[in-house]
Amino acid sequence: MAERISKIIDLDICGIDIMTTDISKPLSETDGAVLEVNDTPGLGDKIENDSFLDQFKGISFDNQNASIDAVSGATISSGSVAKAVRIAFEELNK
Repeated sequence: MAERISKIIDLDICGIDIMTTDISKPLSETDGAVLEVNDTPGLGDKIENDSFLDQFKGISFDNQNASIDAVSGATISSGSVAKAVRIAFEELNK
């Protein structure tokens, strides 16, 4: 599951915090959960700032020319947020 999570959000290196009663079994069998996915310490945290998140407000799924300013030094984090927003739009428009 950890590999699938890292691929979904395009992270080559990350820390995934999980809670489970038996690490050898799938989380679905133990009622386990993914608690957090961590990327670049410090830099990636900037994607939670309003200054970064506000640039997604008002962007339409149909606007193929919309641009997003990445967080310098945290390109993977910035790209992961943009990808998550795109996936959410796609799911909502199914």
